[in-house]
Amino acid sequence: MNLEDIRNLVIKKEKSVTTDEEQKKINLIKEFLKDDKCFFNIPIETAIAILYFLGIKEENIKEVYFNLISYENFSKNNIVRNAVDI
Repeated sequence: MNLEDIRNLVIKKEKSVTTDEEQKKINLIKEFLKDDKCFFNIPIETAIAILYFLGIKEENIKEVYFNLISYENFSKNNIVRNAVDI
C-alpha cells in the first residue's frame, strides 16, 4: 500500500462520514496528505491512529506504516540523496 492508496481510502471514508467529528478528522487528514513526505514527519502513534481511522485492519497497520516509510518511499520523496548528488 502506498500514499496514493491511502489518499483513495480517505475519499472512500469521506463518503461514509456520519458525524461532524469524523468530517473534521477527514479534513485534517486530507490536508496532511497533501505533503508526500507526511508519514516521515509524524510520530508512529499518530500515523497508526490515522491508518486505523481509515479502516486498515489492526493486524496490517504496522506493515502498511513501514511500507509508507520504506527506503523506496524515502528516496522517492528526495529525502535521501545519493553520494553522487552531493
